[in-house]
Amino acid sequence: MALVPPPPTLPPTTPPNTYLVSLLIYPNHWAYYIPSPVAPNIGVLLHATGDTKTGFKFSIQRSYDLSLPENQNPPPTHRIPLQWVDERWFDEERMLNGGVCVEDWKPVCGFEEVVGEVGMTGWGEGLDDEGDKSCQDWVIKVAEELVNSEVFGDNVVNYLYTIRMAEWL
Repeated sequence: MALVPPPPTLPPTTPPNTYLVSLLIYPNHWAYYIPSPVAPNIGVLLHATGDTKTGFKFSIQRSYDLSLPENQNPPPTHRIPLQWVDERWFDEERMLNGGVCVEDWKPVCGFEEVVGEVGMTGWGEGLDDEGDKSCQDWVIKVAEELVNSEVFGDNVVNYLYTIRMAEWL
């Protein structure tokens, strides 16, 4: 993706008691990232792993360190702040797994529960029966569900649709 449109407008200062949810864009892959408020390169990566042939599976990588060389292959091409979300949706201690990096599939907070409910039932089953074919489609579906759950505003979904369409230009 050569040109990324401007992201949703965020307040100039961090609202109290909130966590920033960002979109990481890699070559051919999108993921949600929730950094630790005290260490922005360490956080939780939520994404769909797999491919269109084998299907997709929801994955959570806890205490994921964006600065480690093994997590830079390939590095994200964009880190886009999407929205500040009220702390009631998160459990930082459990999300960061006490600082131990681990891959997980079990949600530990309200935000992860909403994300984990979206069209991920297992390998070989794809996203759903509506023809979704990629992790990008899954990220958008998650955003729609987060809007329905009153976690995200509509502007996030609109932005994700815009950048998804820009990939095809």
